[in-house]
Amino acid sequence: METAAAWPWLSDLANTRPAVATPALIPVARQPLRLALGLLLLALPSWMTINLARSATAPTSSTPTGPASLSPGAAPSWLNRPGHSFWDSRPWVYGWYRVHPDVWSWWGASSNRWGLASLAPAATITGLVQASLSSGSTVIVVPGGTERLDIGSLQAVRPMGVRFQYAGEGLAWSPGSADCQAGLLAGLTPQTPLEAQRLNAACQLTYGNP
Repeated sequence: METAAAWPWLSDLANTRPAVATPALIPVARQPLRLALGLLLLALPSWMTINLARSATAPTSSTPTGPASLSPGAAPSWLNRPGHSFWDSRPWVYGWYRVHPDVWSWWGASSNRWGLASLAPAATITGLVQASLSSGSTVIVVPGGTERLDIGSLQAVRPMGVRFQYAGEGLAWSPGSADCQAGLLAGLTPQTPLEAQRLNAACQLTYGNP
């Protein structure tokens, strides 16, 4: 009787084992997931630190918004032809320029306002060019001021245009352009005597004759 009475207790224990065992198995089943999450959380700060450091030291790229820093360079090959003058060495043969600013619509009123009777003639520009090249330089001083013009930067633009580099005293070099037939600087009317002289010098150098 005692043995028979013990069986229900064993049967009940067997029936309750899944309920007791199930909570014990759940942590074991989730152990790999918790371990992976723990390792990820440990690695995250190191990953962020490394990538932030790389971002701080990595070179940045930018799109240029304007021309690079300009400065007179070596004289172009056409300026180094032995036995040839500046005027004969110019590689372009088109265009013309004479110091007759009366053809520019703005000249009469502006010259009277400035008290400027004329612009630098070809002989003056010729002397500046010869002195510059003799000293091994490609820079001349624009007549009437202290502005500099790099004759080595001249680029004739059909039919009567020119691109060049110039710089005011103590200032960086800047790109310039002129229309010698219309008498315009960068498409605009010169507003000062110095601008008019810059226009004349660039055009004389590009299309003038000595």
